[in-house]
Amino acid sequence: MRSFADDTPIGTQFVAPSFTTYSNLKPSFRIIEIDAETNQPVNLYQYRLDLDKWNKDTTGPIAWDLGYSLLEEYGIPDMSFASVDKISDKIKSDPNTAALYAWNFDSGSHDKVKMTKSKNCFKGKLS
Repeated sequence: MRSFADDTPIGTQFVAPSFTTYSNLKPSFRIIEIDAETNQPVNLYQYRLDLDKWNKDTTGPIAWDLGYSLLEEYGIPDMSFASVDKISDKIKSDPNTAALYAWNFDSGSHDKVKMTKSKNCFKGKLS
């Protein structure tokens, strides 16, 4: 979100992943780490369940895989509005970042290499 007055970043919105297999995506959830002193978000972690893997191995308890850490995945120093806004700028200008964003948006459910080559990999996923 940007200010109408001076176009500076003033907020962030995240679309939550689906905990179900909606649209053939991997079930996913997010944990947002919060600084107890400032109540500010520190990092966001997305976890995914690889159904193909766990449908083959039904002998033990399932384990959720860490899909990504927002800071590490997109190379930002913190979760400030300005830093998260830089991800948006990078998605618009860098095809590899756009493909990475689209792949994460789809919970890592599609072929990453094909998404990297697709010119429309994030069409409709970034507003």
